[in-house]
Amino acid sequence: MNRKIKESAGPMNKILDDLRVLWHQESPKPALFNPSWFDLPEFCQKLGAGFQIQLDNHCSPKTNSLELIFVSQVKSYPVSLDLNLLEQILTNRLSKAIKYSPNGCPVQLELMADSNPVIFPIQDSGIGIPPSQQERLFTSFYGATDTQGISGTGLGLSIVKNAVDVQGGTIQVNSELARGSTFMETLPLMVSPV
Repeated sequence: MNRKIKESAGPMNKILDDLRVLWHQESPKPALFNPSWFDLPEFCQKLGAGFQIQLDNHCSPKTNSLELIFVSQVKSYPVSLDLNLLEQILTNRLSKAIKYSPNGCPVQLELMADSNPVIFPIQDSGIGIPPSQQERLFTSFYGATDTQGISGTGLGLSIVKNAVDVQGGTIQVNSELARGSTFMETLPLMVSPV
């Protein structure tokens, strides 16, 4: 009985966490906005390695593991961004890319950092998003209709969009049905505190 309660509470906690993050981001002056200098490729490499460990731990010997590929044009690249917001952006996008990609298909996080701004294309091999639904993807509580039984809260992309906007960036999506999607987050090299 305790196990069933815990399993039922998991999705509810996720919704509450997403709502809390969204509320903080949409306040007139984001209280949690705190840019600092750090090495971007190192941050992305560590984040990707953490995801790969989780993927490896959740795959049984009978199933093919998903592989997370990190590609960077540079070995070292200092930036001044909000670490927490960047982690929200990349964690959300990688989680979704993994969620929608079939087993055995790679998910790729790329870092394009040869000039200002920095760009993070995240590519999956999933089901794709119909063109008619792409313009509403970043609306709170909106989810694409043909997700083949994969559930979600409809808040993730709204949170990502707000985290990108707060830092003066942009986000765009390129997607083809049955061929996957690439979400491209573009952020300035340096953001100033509000």
